[in-house]
Amino acid sequence: MDPKDIYQPQIPRQDRYAARAHRAERWAGWVKLALVATVLAAIWQDKALAPPVHDQMQRVAGLAASTLNRSDTVQAYLSMATTSLPSTTDGDIDPVSKLVRDLRQ
Repeated sequence: MDPKDIYQPQIPRQDRYAARAHRAERWAGWVKLALVATVLAAIWQDKALAPPVHDQMQRVAGLAASTLNRSDTVQAYLSMATTSLPSTTDGDIDPVSKLVRDLRQ
């Protein structure tokens, strides 16, 4: 048996580096997305972090809510969702049900 048949050929160093760089770039894209989502969530929770960004996010949320209110398909889905959402034990409506109810109005 020839040793060439047993061992696989070595992958050139440049190809290994290129493959590693490609994997790193792919991971970096997901990490950047997670970082942006985290920052935007923090700004949504605390206006003092970035007031102009928070104000713009409020405008976008208002536009999204008005668009959802005009869609019959979304309204049908929301009405179905409100009947299946459980309420909390103390009789108050849980936050998700309250949001859905507010969107329906």
